[in-house]
Amino acid sequence: MIDRWLERLALLGGVLFVAVWGLISYEVVARYLFNAPTTWILDVSIYLTMWATFLAAGHTLRAGAHIRMDLYVRRLAPRIRRWTDVIVALVALAFSALLTWQGLQSIVDAVRLGEVTLSTIRVPLWVPLAAIPSGGLILVAAWVLCLRDRRIPGPPRSSSFSACSWSPGCRSPSP
Repeated sequence: MIDRWLERLALLGGVLFVAVWGLISYEVVARYLFNAPTTWILDVSIYLTMWATFLAAGHTLRAGAHIRMDLYVRRLAPRIRRWTDVIVALVALAFSALLTWQGLQSIVDAVRLGEVTLSTIRVPLWVPLAAIPSGGLILVAAWVLCLRDRRIPGPPRSSSFSACSWSPGCRSPSP
């Protein structure tokens, strides 16, 4: 069930990326064909990109598509590699929880101080900041699922991104 939510959030992130593409395309046409640049598209594109990235992070993790520095780990014995993967997953889970907590603290401060962005559209700062704890919470859920399922995403073993290294013969979560 949570995997379905992670998939839906990633889909929403993809929709936001398409919206960014549309906004930037509009900006290019407005600026270079009509000499009428906008003052707001850059800022909105940045905020949407932040949201899209964080919304897709959990599904990307579960699919084994996150960047992974595994040059050293690949050379370890399988048993040690599995334990290394578990330790890395626990550290990443802790980092994701810390990201969530610190992101929430930033939102509380921004609301308390009435902060707004420095752009011409003056968006309340908590709106773009909310992407950070949201993404952190999504990553917490994804890491908990990885640990629960004993499916720690690993490097791709072929051209696809379906890989995990905790238990022999494991498969990536199916859509």
